[in-house]
Amino acid sequence: MTSISKIIGIMSCSIVLLSLSAAAQAGNMNADPCADRKTGMHEQVGCDKDAQAGIDTIKGEVLAVEGNGNSYTVERFDGKEVRLYPDAATEITPRIGRGDWIEAKVQEVGAQKHVMSIKQIKKKQAP
Repeated sequence: MTSISKIIGIMSCSIVLLSLSAAAQAGNMNADPCADRKTGMHEQVGCDKDAQAGIDTIKGEVLAVEGNGNSYTVERFDGKEVRLYPDAATEITPRIGRGDWIEAKVQEVGAQKHVMSIKQIKKKQAP
């Protein structure tokens, strides 16, 4: 028969290992978004400067423009809808309207997403 001290010891070790594993995973959450694309020589493979700077490129069709261009509803090529809220610093190609295909550069600044630019693209391009 196993003693109670052995059972408690095994359970304690299991809890410690699980908490260390969770801490290691949490530490990797703010890692370089391109880290998995580095080669042995530390060069970036398939990760451009925008991705390194945390800039997301959104491409899709404008479904709606609201409030004189205060917000744009865009259907991405993957079928997901996203709302863009440009500000005074956002570079926007003139006359973007419903049905236009656009490319937007969005950077996450803290908890907010800043729309850096919105430009019209001529035809549907693969993401």
